[in-house]
Amino acid sequence: MRRADTLARFGPAQFAVVLNDVAGRPECSAVAERLLAALPAGASLGISLFPDDAGDAEALIRNAEAARLGARQGRGQRAYRFYAR
Repeated sequence: MRRADTLARFGPAQFAVVLNDVAGRPECSAVAERLLAALPAGASLGISLFPDDAGDAEALIRNAEAARLGARQGRGQRAYRFYAR
């Protein structure tokens, strides 16, 4: 993560990372790769971008969760996926 980013815990093994001022998908991918490399256990990450994927926080979280489930089903642990309509 970068200094300007925020990490929030949603449950025992569920977290959200809010990235501020990102330059689109390439920068999000770079952060996701660093997060996956830093985590000791396998993880599945879902990414949802504002305002392209949703206009409010609830929809962003819902869409990121849908992307995370898709990453987990498609590639298993240690994977990430962007939300797609």
